[in-house]
Amino acid sequence: MNPVFFDMLMNPTDGPYWKERSPCTNYDKIKIPVYCGSGWYGHTITHLTGAFRNYAGVKGPKKMIISGPYFRGQEHPLALSWREYHELMIRWYDHWFKNKDTGIMDEPPIKIFVMGVNKYRYENEWPLKRTNWRKLFLRANGTLSAQPETTFEEPHCFVQIPPTLIKDIQSLEYTTPPLAEPVEVTGPLALCLHAAIDQDDTNWIAVLKDISPDGSERELTRGWLKASHRALDAAKSTPWLPYHTHVNPEPVKPGVIYEYAVEIRPTSNVFDVGHRILLEICNLDLPAPIYMTERGPQTSHLACGRTVMHKVYCNERYQSHLILPIIPKSDPSQWINTSNL
Repeated sequence: MNPVFFDMLMNPTDGPYWKERSPCTNYDKIKIPVYCGSGWYGHTITHLTGAFRNYAGVKGPKKMIISGPYFRGQEHPLALSWREYHELMIRWYDHWFKNKDTGIMDEPPIKIFVMGVNKYRYENEWPLKRTNWRKLFLRANGTLSAQPETTFEEPHCFVQIPPTLIKDIQSLEYTTPPLAEPVEVTGPLALCLHAAIDQDDTNWIAVLKDISPDGSERELTRGWLKASHRALDAAKSTPWLPYHTHVNPEPVKPGVIYEYAVEIRPTSNVFDVGHRILLEICNLDLPAPIYMTERGPQTSHLACGRTVMHKVYCNERYQSHLILPIIPKSDPSQWINTSNL
């Protein structure tokens, strides 16, 4: 039994329960230096989002590190070793507790691991100022394109049966052609989806993957949105980072086309030459092998208990699209070795 889990289920909307426990309502009270940290593969739980939100919210001295891959129960060759994490913490604590000049506050405030090239890099802000926000439109032939669909009218459809009745996960996939040059995607992402369902609610799940020339897939990040929680706070939202209020869920009217702004957890990856960017849209969480436990795979969201027909629209009127943070080619001097952390 997990009382905290049941408490969360009993409080599905924002309100006193969450405000009492959230650091977001107490940032003005935080006066001490703060070091935030997570890894890109913390996207299936709250660690990754929490690190970025806390870093943005804290106003005093602060730093942040987002590390590389980590597999529960074992270290990954590209992740920081425990020794390197400890050395980093000692430099931080020696600076603030012992007044030692460790040089840690002379360094840029953010360190991120860039997947694909598998190197660390310093940054000064988040999102990066040099970001080029690009739209990739969902097209009728299952492609992602810089040009929107202008002719195709029929929606793309998939039907998801509850996992209690079937184990198959249905989805839609959209991919770019093989890339002619490396493309770096670093920052927050979002999916603007025009869609209809035949029930009063569903889960929209967007998954971003790197597809290598041999066809192997590497999941980078994903985002979730319960259809009834689609309401946005316009003042707090940007096209690439929608902010959902989660206060007054509104059931979906079956058959009506709504616009859903799906927040996708931030990532950093260089898609190499010949690789493809893939967007998958589904209704169920996939088991995440990086979060395997002794009891089986850890998933993140409760499944919808009904069979749902999903219709995604990609035409001249309803231009569903993915918003990507494209980063210009980095100066080689920006890259740093793990041992320098």
